[in-house]
Amino acid sequence: VSYLFTIPLGYITIAGISYWIKGWRELQITITLTAVVFPLLSWLFKESPRWLITMKDGDRALQVMREIAEFNKKDLPPNADKLVKQAIMDGDNHAPAVGLKDLFNTPEIRKVSFVMYSIWFTVYFVYYGLVLNVSKWGGNVYADSVISAAVELPAIGLSILILLKMGRRLPLCIATVLAGVACLLTIFVKSDGGDSWPGYRLPEGSLIKHHEEASKPIGDTT
Repeated sequence: VSYLFTIPLGYITIAGISYWIKGWRELQITITLTAVVFPLLSWLFKESPRWLITMKDGDRALQVMREIAEFNKKDLPPNADKLVKQAIMDGDNHAPAVGLKDLFNTPEIRKVSFVMYSIWFTVYFVYYGLVLNVSKWGGNVYADSVISAAVELPAIGLSILILLKMGRRLPLCIATVLAGVACLLTIFVKSDGGDSWPGYRLPEGSLIKHHEEASKPIGDTT
């Protein structure tokens, strides 16, 4: 779930870059050239031990776990190598082959799959609609972009705590309902004409993004 922190941080960074680089072509070139550097930093990141065990690479999994233990000033159990081998064997013996069709095998699984697909589509559709229309919020587009992205950070942190304490189903329902209510409130915020309330667009949009972002980590882990 923590990987979602990089998304609002990326929006904040792009808002800062675009403040100094006005032309969209120059901005696109700058962002692209910056992204080229990231593959060169791949050696800084270690592969997940769980993934390595799934791929039956026990030696690399042990090496990564030793490095993690050393960084945290901990010691691996003496039988760590046996535990890794056992985990690989258990995976071979108990993990059935699954595919896309397994999401629709039974009526209950089909229902859950369609519900989750609907939630994911709605959440991300609304989210990108907000991102693409920040310029219409009526304020400074750079400041609005930073603020609307910054409100996502506490939402992600809150969703992590909620997942650890309350599970997923109820928090997901609450977060999506609150986001829906916030969307309905936009009916009272006129977009133009004499009844326009530009001062309310930023907090309203930020409120929607907060609830949307809170529901994304919960939905992604469901």
